[in-house]
Amino acid sequence: MKILVILACSVVGTLAWDQLMLLIFAPHILFTAYKDTLRALPRPKDMLVPARRAAGLGLTAYLYYVTEGNMFVPIAAFYAYKQGVL
Repeated sequence: MKILVILACSVVGTLAWDQLMLLIFAPHILFTAYKDTLRALPRPKDMLVPARRAAGLGLTAYLYYVTEGNMFVPIAAFYAYKQGVL
């Protein structure tokens, strides 16, 4: 376990040092990279469908667990998915 902590600290320290040196010596490169990264991220409206599906899957799993394996739950989830609700 100690070796994993040492490795994680080394990686985090290296990344922090790299960002600090970029900030000091080449801030234009650092901020351009950040802008490009933010531009490449999906918009919140693009994440609505996957988030709704994840929530539906979580709700289905929870109901399946709570009802102790009632087969009506996954069948209903399948039909909801086919209808576009999930």
